[in-house]
Amino acid sequence: MSYSDDEQVEALRAWWRENGRSVIAGVVIAVVALVGWQQWNAYRQNRAEAASAEYTAFYEQILAAQPTEGVVARGEAILENYGNTPYAPLTALLLARHHVNAGELEQAAEHLRWVIAKADSKPVQAIARLRLARVLAAQQKYDEALAQLEPVPGPLTADFQEARGDLLSAAGRADAAIGAYRAALADQNLMPQRRAIIQLKLNDLGAAEEPTA
Repeated sequence: MSYSDDEQVEALRAWWRENGRSVIAGVVIAVVALVGWQQWNAYRQNRAEAASAEYTAFYEQILAAQPTEGVVARGEAILENYGNTPYAPLTALLLARHHVNAGELEQAAEHLRWVIAKADSKPVQAIARLRLARVLAAQQKYDEALAQLEPVPGPLTADFQEARGDLLSAAGRADAAIGAYRAALADQNLMPQRRAIIQLKLNDLGAAEEPTA
């Protein structure tokens, strides 16, 4: 069955009368979505650039020999304004270190807990857990500190086990501390200097010799 040109034109007109509005609506929606997506990407790019610039300025300021007044407020502003960017957890880690150096352990712990709760990066979370454990240990909160060291992450096994050994030793649990130190020494990638320090800690606990296989 074939159609004449007039019939084809009439069929097209009929189809358009029936579907034209939905076609136009679909085109409009697609255009709006495309423009919106482009604007969103531009917004994210601008926001990332602003966060990067602010973090760079904060980083230089807080690592200066004498951090200038207002550096903590500047870091807090990054957490508030750019909390969903990768720069926020790095900022919180620097703020925590700053507070530790100032003897402000509660503030340090607060920022480290923020990293643990908010950071998307598992390695960054692990670093925050390790540092929080040390801050809690300085406050003699040994049980809370030990809880931060479980589970032990693979890439930081030696660091976590050494920290566990330090905590257990400070808490008077020598046998458990010896086990933790030996677990740290089992890391084949441990640098010689670190290995020697951990071995000295074992010596202090009366466990000078590593167990043989």
